[in-house]
Amino acid sequence: MRLIKPELERVYLGSRDARAEKSKKLSLEGFTGFFIDEYHSNGKIKREYEWKNGFQNGYQIEYYDNGQVKYYDQIEDYDDIGPSKAFWPDGSVKFEEIET
Repeated sequence: MRLIKPELERVYLGSRDARAEKSKKLSLEGFTGFFIDEYHSNGKIKREYEWKNGFQNGYQIEYYDNGQVKYYDQIEDYDDIGPSKAFWPDGSVKFEEIET
């Protein structure tokens, strides 16, 4: 699997019930890294969100079950700042959108 920004810490938030408390704690601590939202049944990351200094900012990424990036987008202060890019399972570009 080729992760975007592999040097950053990745934290699984757990079940829906545990998420609010865990994300609040990490937010208050100024967490920078990725929150893993969901895994595929084979154990590979399905969806993750980048956080910077306790806030969701940066990449939102979805992966195919083979670990290839399926789609990513970039946000800052809850606004799309782009680019958004989607890929076919073989890694070729499906589409790219530049935010203006």
